[in-house]
Amino acid sequence: MKHFITIAFLFLTLSVNAHKINNYKYLYVVEQGDLYDIETKIKEFFSSIGFSILSSTDVEEMDNAEKSYVLTATYACHIVYGAKSTLVLTLTNPRGTIVHSTSGEGITFSAKGDMRKASKEIFANIKKLNYKFTPPEDKGIGKEISVRNLSEDSIKSYLKKGGISAIEGIYKNISNDGDFYRFAILKENGEYYGVIIQTDNAKWNIGDLKIKLNHIEGNTYDAEYYDYAHVRQNCIATITDRILEVITQSYDQTYSYKYLKIYPSKGDEKNTKNVSSSDPIQNMKSCGSGILISNNIVVTNYHVIDNANNIEISLQIDGIYETYKAKVLCVDKTNDLALLCIKDEKEIKLQAPPFTISNNISDVGTSIFTMGYPLSTALGKEVKITDGIISSKTGYQGDIVTYQISAAIQPGNSGGALFDKNGNLVGITNAGVPEAENVGYAIKSSYLLNLIDSAPINIKINTGNQPKTKNLPDMIKQYTPYIAIIKVY
Repeated sequence: MKHFITIAFLFLTLSVNAHKINNYKYLYVVEQGDLYDIETKIKEFFSSIGFSILSSTDVEEMDNAEKSYVLTATYACHIVYGAKSTLVLTLTNPRGTIVHSTSGEGITFSAKGDMRKASKEIFANIKKLNYKFTPPEDKGIGKEISVRNLSEDSIKSYLKKGGISAIEGIYKNISNDGDFYRFAILKENGEYYGVIIQTDNAKWNIGDLKIKLNHIEGNTYDAEYYDYAHVRQNCIATITDRILEVITQSYDQTYSYKYLKIYPSKGDEKNTKNVSSSDPIQNMKSCGSGILISNNIVVTNYHVIDNANNIEISLQIDGIYETYKAKVLCVDKTNDLALLCIKDEKEIKLQAPPFTISNNISDVGTSIFTMGYPLSTALGKEVKITDGIISSKTGYQGDIVTYQISAAIQPGNSGGALFDKNGNLVGITNAGVPEAENVGYAIKSSYLLNLIDSAPINIKINTGNQPKTKNLPDMIKQYTPYIAIIKVY
């Protein structure tokens, strides 16, 4: 178990949907040494409002259905005697989504009593939520689609009629997430519904909703997925080479469920001219952001270019988007970083980047802004800016590689730039929290410098030039040509 003492306090604000603690009835407190008796206080308080307190052994022995009612509590404190210090309590659900968190400005700690005062304020705010356990509404059964006769033959006839997209069809499970079943994905009112059409699992019925998909961009979908116990999970889904993969997270573990598209087959798709599999957006495996850090070197996240056959990089130069072909130069899978080398006959008409790459750890409270291209197919090809502060020097579960920031990270923002207001590149954005506003994560730039040093070629980076201005709008104009859209096929 990682031990960490970090973060910021106390003008308390609640994360969005904090009232959802009513959907949980168990609490597991991550053991961190019980500094100032905080763990004991957390257990006593949540027990007093009706939660059952679990040990790690209790959680391990639960089945998945019961685990869905467990909240995990972590706390973090960054103590600076004689200055502003911080205490944060975070509650996450089995998928790793933040259900409730405190954040704020800080108080001065001088004794154990100050910490007790801080924890009492936190508990007082949670008490205002009027906790009362109510199980989440089961929405597992849903016949939202207009095809009412859900036999395999009727589904095939429906799919042959025309107007279907590349993801519509019949799928069967090829990973261990229950007994045998098949479901059909069909489009209705702009969304995709996957409904059970065949199963030998007694917990499922024909017509039950297994998955609901919302197209984000490329081959990526926002998904509502129902596990074998009919518990809804918010997750991400992708489809590549006829394999639909659903990725969920629970208790620090990432789970992948895979489904093979069995109809229409490749031969059937060739004979069905209205299947939109030739749509370049649908054929795109992933889309993300990147930063040009040298004359032809772009940094991004490893997960953006994983399994790439072809990579395209677009840069906005003099207001015009220029697209270049690129190859993977080297990667750091552990820290989710990749360096790409632009290999194209076209010349990149840009001078050396006007920013430096910082090798220092930024302090909590440092003002930052992000630049990237989130949801570029939906939101347009204009660089998007979010600003905020560094909320913590560690990321999820105390991860020392990343910062937690108060700027939201959306799909497509992966691999984007995190700058401080002095013009230094201090991080590479790589993750967001779907159900929490103003929470994101970014890989520290020192890990990027390590990758640059280990690259197979000598990469010349800016070590001295600073932006000509510290005015944020002017700085954004200067930096925009160096922020890339990355498309992976």
